[in-house]
Amino acid sequence: MANQTEGKSGVVAFFGTLPGIITAVATLITALVAAGLIGNAIGESDGDQPPNGGGDIPVTVEVPDVVGWFINDATAELEGRDLFWVVQEIATGEVEPGHVQSQDPPGGSIVEPGTEIVLWEEASPLEETADTL
Repeated sequence: MANQTEGKSGVVAFFGTLPGIITAVATLITALVAAGLIGNAIGESDGDQPPNGGGDIPVTVEVPDVVGWFINDATAELEGRDLFWVVQEIATGEVEPGHVQSQDPPGGSIVEPGTEIVLWEEASPLEETADTL
């Protein structure tokens, strides 16, 4: 009787059957994942990248503490972190006019991109006139 692998390609002769080939490929993939060579390519994360695969859009951002900042600098910082902002005026005399007196949520909070941050800007003091004296 002739050898059964006679006339077959070397790959089929080596693995024997389609189930053998599938098993070999599955074993190779498992070994590569275990070695960390293809984990990120199939959606697994090593903890250094966000679970979205390391794209440009972060999953969360830290709210900066902008209390005491000039309002234009504060809003530019928030925009740079993909956060929205609303400015309310308040007159407390605690910080210079045109600067952030307080914010909500506070600096250090972890939020999703696009979260609205409320900034309370110190209002300019009213100028005294002859009518107000």
